Amino acid sequence: MCLLVIETDHLVRDNLTHHLRQRGFTVRTGQNRASVARILEECVVEVALLGLEGVGREGLEFLRDIRAASPMTRVILMTPPDCLHYAIEGMKMGAFDDVPVPYDIDLLCAKIRRAASQGARRTKPP
Repeated sequence: MCLLVIETDHLVRDNLTHHLRQRGFTVRTGQNRASVARILEECVVEVALLGLEGVGREGLEFLRDIRAASPMTRVILMTPPDCLHYAIEGMKMGAFDDVPVPYDIDLLCAKIRRAASQGARRTKPP
């Protein structure tokens, strides 16, 4: 499974990527819309983690880009307490789930696996 972590804060992105790789995930990272678009062209991304901290409405533009380029990708929003309104809007736009920041890595991994499993079921022929 290819997992995409989209986070503008490089320390948060690197730390999260490290923990996810330790748990066996194949992780690609993006920090801006151009890098995310490139990754979506290069590989099939089953799940994307989208950090909303510090980006606000721009985070929803990332979500819109992902949904347009890769409709089967499940997007999980990483939402700080002051961005709950963006999480609600993101869910209405098609995000799969959200996880509060600061996140619990075990909860996040469980949500990633659930998203990947539901995505796999939708792509299997009847």
